[in-house]
Amino acid sequence: MEKKSLLSGILCLKSFQNKAPCHPTELVHFRKRIGAAGVEKIFKMSAQIHGDVIEDKTVNIDSTVQEKYITYPTDGKLAVKIINRFNKLAKHHGIQQ
Repeated sequence: MEKKSLLSGILCLKSFQNKAPCHPTELVHFRKRIGAAGVEKIFKMSAQIHGDVIEDKTVNIDSTVQEKYITYPTDGKLAVKIINRFNKLAKHHGIQQ
């Protein structure tokens, strides 16, 4: 991927996407290419663009795109759960297995 397309992919997304704009290692390589001075330059440019807004006391954070660790019930999980529950009930009532 060219530098120009990588940079535009990182900074100028026009709409929501379900996939990442680039491979995560490309961000590492980009950061290494521009170095600390480049990161500082981007930060200063961002501060100039946003002006006084960056000094607001309130920060709005959209966390809706964070991945959640969700598992869904499957037949195998439900069967194990039932077996464990029956074993617990049997032990409680003194029934040998």
